[in-house]
Amino acid sequence: GKNVEEIYIATAAIPPIFKKLFEDGSFERSQKKSNAQNQVASWLLKNQSRYVSALLNNISHAHTKIQRTSFESLLDIIKSESIAISFPVKTYKSLIINILKSSQYQNLRQGFMDKLNQYDDLRYYFYREINKVLETVDSEDLPQWHERVLAMLCDIETFVTKDSGFSFFCTPQPDGNEDESMEEIPEVTEPKSKTSLLDAQRPNEHKRIFSICWLAFLKIPIKSDALYKTILENMHVKIIPHLSQPTKLIDFLTDSYNAGGVISILALNSLFTLINEHNLDYPEFYNRLYSLLDMNVTHSKYRARFFKMVNLFLTSTYLPVYLVAAFAKRLSRLCLSAPPAAIINIIPLVFNLLLRHPQCLVLIHRMDTSVEGDAFDFNEINPEKCGALQSSLWEIQGLTNHYLPRVSKLALAFSESLAVAPYKLDEYLDHSYATLFNDEEYGDEVALADSVKKEIFDGWDALF
Repeated sequence: GKNVEEIYIATAAIPPIFKKLFEDGSFERSQKKSNAQNQVASWLLKNQSRYVSALLNNISHAHTKIQRTSFESLLDIIKSESIAISFPVKTYKSLIINILKSSQYQNLRQGFMDKLNQYDDLRYYFYREINKVLETVDSEDLPQWHERVLAMLCDIETFVTKDSGFSFFCTPQPDGNEDESMEEIPEVTEPKSKTSLLDAQRPNEHKRIFSICWLAFLKIPIKSDALYKTILENMHVKIIPHLSQPTKLIDFLTDSYNAGGVISILALNSLFTLINEHNLDYPEFYNRLYSLLDMNVTHSKYRARFFKMVNLFLTSTYLPVYLVAAFAKRLSRLCLSAPPAAIINIIPLVFNLLLRHPQCLVLIHRMDTSVEGDAFDFNEINPEKCGALQSSLWEIQGLTNHYLPRVSKLALAFSESLAVAPYKLDEYLDHSYATLFNDEEYGDEVALADSVKKEIFDGWDALF
């Protein structure tokens, strides 16, 4: 094989030559040119194609220096052809394909994402072509490609708006005469068969093509829970705010919310956005939210996020009393078997619910409810039928004897005056075993047993 340095020098030397030839119009064939000139143009096009093919192969070269130079040279060729003729969609699409299938994918991805986040036109054509790329992939390879494309889409941090201005790599800057301020955002339809460089100069066209890209991507069957979670984690931050018609996600999000488990938890943020900002009507929303309150959620890595959303959805003072009481009671019941960190998440949430909804104070004032005679049915997933209003929060009373002082202090707040400010929930949502251990290790209080046992396994025989 050729010396690495020779490949590097040859790769870097050719783009300036092609740039000059593009500027001179040497690649264009026409009837106005002589036969010899057209033959030269054909020869140049053939050699440009050979050079581009070599670059596409070399972006996966074992030497990083060759990778980087081949990648930059490809972009130089794309730029020169764009300025002189039109954007070379075929070459750009081939670049995306070769990055996605490359054994050097991780190295190439970072450089490519830097370009996509820097230049609006490269990002525009990426959105336009990426689903066409996925259509060419064999079914057995699709899961890996699906994962890699999603990673790229989620790594994009820059979005065109009417006020952001443009940063173009190979597209002429707008002349400032076009005014889109009164233009409606176009309907999300299929991409245009032909795209002018001028389309990349229009903010609404960027929004349209972004919407087409994501909606098409979400139609691909998701066979991995990890991918599903990644999509939902990014949905309310990086997708919904930039869609021209966010309501087109209603079916996807309601299906996700109904899926149960972690998927339902992660769908909450996006559903809240659609309900709050786009008037989504979801009659069974609170029933479904109530059913998600099980032991699994107290051990989930998304526990803090979930409880924050529960608090947000229960903020309104117009909610029915039975509904708020059901949530307060079910949350309290979870505390009996939840880890200490989860209990510290839950108690301030229940306390705030009672402050916002004084009609539910009967739950802590009722004295005639025993554990055995509790009217509350934990297995009933309909909050209207669970019997919470006929019950009491005896679980909170029980937590006043918890072995961890942090927990018992929080529980004792219910027996004091409630004429206080609500808890700042964010201060209690980030607790884990690690933070609790640090608090106990460096704090003044320690967890103590009720009494000292003379034998570690006192009553051992009674267990069998």
